[in-house]
Amino acid sequence: MINNKYTIFYKTESQLVKQFCEEFEYELYSKPTLSQNWGFGKDIVYPDIYFHSGIVKESDIQLLIKSKIIIVNSNTIKHDIVEKSNGSITNDKIHVIYPTHNIDKFKKKEYKKAFFNRYHVDKKTKLVYFTGKNYEKTGLVQFLKFIKELTAANFKAVISGTPEQLKVIVPLLKELELSDKVILAQGDIFRAADIFVLPTSNKLFASNVLKAMASKSVVFAPSSNHAFEIMDNFSIMDSFDDMTTVHKINMLLENTEELKKIQKENCKKVKEYTQSKQFKKLKLALDI
Repeated sequence: MINNKYTIFYKTESQLVKQFCEEFEYELYSKPTLSQNWGFGKDIVYPDIYFHSGIVKESDIQLLIKSKIIIVNSNTIKHDIVEKSNGSITNDKIHVIYPTHNIDKFKKKEYKKAFFNRYHVDKKTKLVYFTGKNYEKTGLVQFLKFIKELTAANFKAVISGTPEQLKVIVPLLKELELSDKVILAQGDIFRAADIFVLPTSNKLFASNVLKAMASKSVVFAPSSNHAFEIMDNFSIMDSFDDMTTVHKINMLLENTEELKKIQKENCKKVKEYTQSKQFKKLKLALDI
């Protein structure tokens, strides 16, 4: 254990950070005052734990160097920190703990049945899903380009979001002649989906990739996003506009056995990333 009361620093309050703050005594790191920098008054206290997420900026490095332990959510960020610190930060100081999910065990058939009944869809239909907070950055237009090129007949594309988001999509679907092929739904439908496609331009770990895998979906996302680290090679797109993705989706839509195989593998893999298991990894890293 580092000490009885932790000084911590974070930019984004993840579920891991939130649980840590609930269970342990802590104080948030604050920048030294001018008098402290000049050596007067109270000594400067640097973070015991730096929960780093996001792009590693040069301005982050000095505080990262002075922190006792660094927690990041991808190996990509870990390597970036080591490289930008020019060796001042070693690998053993940085612990990678992937984001968490809270998807409990469920019966996918029941969620699919409810979805089919609500939207009057044939029960043999496969669902190819897209959602994201920012449609532009998460790749809505590219997703629709993929859907436009699919030749399999047994699927419906589903896009979920807020009423405001979905309202904007309607004219785009008409323009692309996809109105009959795409279902617009409020709220997420991860548990009902068969394939989740996220052609995002964002680099930071997309938590929806983890959520989709835990929901027994095949997931496609680009290698530029840090979530690729937990994906199988088949599903990693070379870029957000990798058109070979269309052929792979077509293959899965026409091969139910292979589709279910990957779905099960994904679900099994991310059982390691539940909130409780990831928090145990954090406590182990902190020697608590």
